Amino acid sequence: MLDFLPVARLSHKLLSRIAWSGLALGLLLGLASPAVAHLTSLNASIVPIAGAPLTIKTPGSVQFSPNRGGRIQLKLRNVIDPMTGKGANSLNNTAAMDVVINGVPQTLMMPFTLKSGNAQIMFPGLNLFAPDLVEIQGLVVKDSNSIPFGTMGLKVPGLHFSSAIIQVQGTPSPITLAPTRDADTTITANSGVFTLRLDAITPAAATNNHVEVEYSVNGGVPVIFQKTFDIANGIGFVSEPLGLVSGDIVEVLRIDVYDANNDRFATLGVRIMSPLP
Repeated sequence: MLDFLPVARLSHKLLSRIAWSGLALGLLLGLASPAVAHLTSLNASIVPIAGAPLTIKTPGSVQFSPNRGGRIQLKLRNVIDPMTGKGANSLNNTAAMDVVINGVPQTLMMPFTLKSGNAQIMFPGLNLFAPDLVEIQGLVVKDSNSIPFGTMGLKVPGLHFSSAIIQVQGTPSPITLAPTRDADTTITANSGVFTLRLDAITPAAATNNHVEVEYSVNGGVPVIFQKTFDIANGIGFVSEPLGLVSGDIVEVLRIDVYDANNDRFATLGVRIMSPLP
């Protein structure tokens, strides 16, 4: 008669080792997650502007990637012409993003065509190189009559608003972000919680800093959320609800970070990570 007990014991020991190895790996990844969780791109929705001649029924998307010298891609879908109630067909529309590239303000513009309410828009390559810095100061899509109908933000519920936070060029502030780590910010689209994460900051200790988020809800007057925070051991962190509710359409105008002297040292943007191939 065959005895299966030694095999069962071996299997039990093997499974135990696998389980412990998996747990150890999970703990290792858990410990590593704060270092790798930082965002490098901007990802947001394109939301409607109240009273515009074209209506965005389903939020579009915008992504600004730090790779290949800086890539900006927009997608629009379900853009309705209120006159017909159907997807808009329109030539000579324009997407425009206000940026500051290495301290120089400029507006990036790209024409596009709406076909049955949809469009995919790829901006020309920016031909930038690591570690060039691109501050993002606004995005708007305009119809053929140059009337804005969409802007950057989020809808609740929907996709989160998320981005890297970068150093402001020429700031008088002594606070410096790490050159090899990305700070980040998020506005969740389920509960409307704003977060800001900064780490490996120099100097490692600084009190009475603050972050400002300027945003508009449902086409209303822009409001400014402000939260004070300290930097300790090179880390600064903010997590606060913005009071958003289901159905809110939120335009994000700016996110800026200031030191105790009210000098702006960090802002919404992208640090280029790789040049064009």
